[in-house]
Amino acid sequence: PPFAVLSNWEFVTMMKRHIQVVDPEIEDGPVEYKRQVNGTATRLRSLGTQMGFRMEEGKGVCVYQVGVEDDGCHSLLDYPAVAESCQLLEYLAHSLNAIVVEKTMIQQEIVTTIIPTAAD
Repeated sequence: PPFAVLSNWEFVTMMKRHIQVVDPEIEDGPVEYKRQVNGTATRLRSLGTQMGFRMEEGKGVCVYQVGVEDDGCHSLLDYPAVAESCQLLEYLAHSLNAIVVEKTMIQQEIVTTIIPTAAD
């Protein structure tokens, strides 16, 4: 039978990609998973509409899991990419007259929770 040979880097990357950090995403409800948030103004408007839907589903509250694939697995992003995504999501929240009360960033197998202060 055929077999594949992987370099150490390919093997580690493949194994990390299959690390499930949360349950798979559900289409309805207040929870949204995002690998990374970026894009054009048109894409950001679309993401704002999506955030509005998630907030409606959660009766004014939604949760974004950043750095996670739709299947619940780790997306392998580094901290700067996840932090930038969180910043854009916060901008989108403000555009909907909403506030961010907690940030949880999943990157490199570390979950970092940041509770914004009044200065944020």
